[in-house]
Amino acid sequence: MDRNDIWHYQRTDLAQKYVEILNIGLSSALALFAPLRVGKTEFLRKDLTPAAEAAGYWVIYVSLWELKEDPGQALIKKIQAEEQSFLRTPFQKVRTIPRFKTGAGFMDTEDRISAGGEENKKISSQDLIELGEVMRHLAEGKRPVLLLIDEVQTLADEARYGALVAALRTALDKYKDQIKVIFTGSSQEGLRQMFNKGKAPLYQFCQQLVFPLMDRLFVEHLLGTYEKITGNKLDENRAWQAFEELERVPQYFRSLLEKMVLTGSQDFDFSLQEVRENLEKATNHPEKW
Repeated sequence: MDRNDIWHYQRTDLAQKYVEILNIGLSSALALFAPLRVGKTEFLRKDLTPAAEAAGYWVIYVSLWELKEDPGQALIKKIQAEEQSFLRTPFQKVRTIPRFKTGAGFMDTEDRISAGGEENKKISSQDLIELGEVMRHLAEGKRPVLLLIDEVQTLADEARYGALVAALRTALDKYKDQIKVIFTGSSQEGLRQMFNKGKAPLYQFCQQLVFPLMDRLFVEHLLGTYEKITGNKLDENRAWQAFEELERVPQYFRSLLEKMVLTGSQDFDFSLQEVRENLEKATNHPEKW
């Protein structure tokens, strides 16, 4: 992770605000909602992580979006790997359970196969025991732990992940003085199912906050970076307009200015058109039409 990224717009005050909420005991768990590509992950990695580390936390970051093929197993393994690094003590790895495929439609001893031969990726009881042990070991460490679980709505499927989420909540409740957690999500419906649905394992478990979108200071920062690199100054009002035309998505606006640096262009209209064309190609819009 490059914390010296000159394009990165630091949100130090916002990061410190979240750390202070956890520190004063107002809540041991937060859930931040914002759409995709508005800078949540970059904020977690480049702003919140250093702020929490400065406050004495051991930070564990898990992106469930990157691990969506089997986020339940990935969550356990990631926490376990960090636990080993955190405590510098040996710990039995999560065992890999063979996943057979068959058309016979039978259940194996770990409840891993469903009728019709489709895989049933429910978490096993052994997985849940190991998760509890990992969390206990973390809680026994000398430093408090902050879990950052990105795109948590990936676990919203209660049939597959309900037991895992329930076990995670139990551990977080039990060790809330030693282990804090911040969830993020980009799906309102997914977060509603996880935190607002009556019988869901995380029902009313944490404070839900709207992650604030980038404001004009973000645009000013990127314009300042552009000026440092090129020696040229761009029109701030036109830049803000371009940011709004890109639906205030920081990643797109940064790509726009990077393209202008590389091409030597100061023409927002021309560069905007190129960025839009690249986005259409990346999302296969012509093929979809």
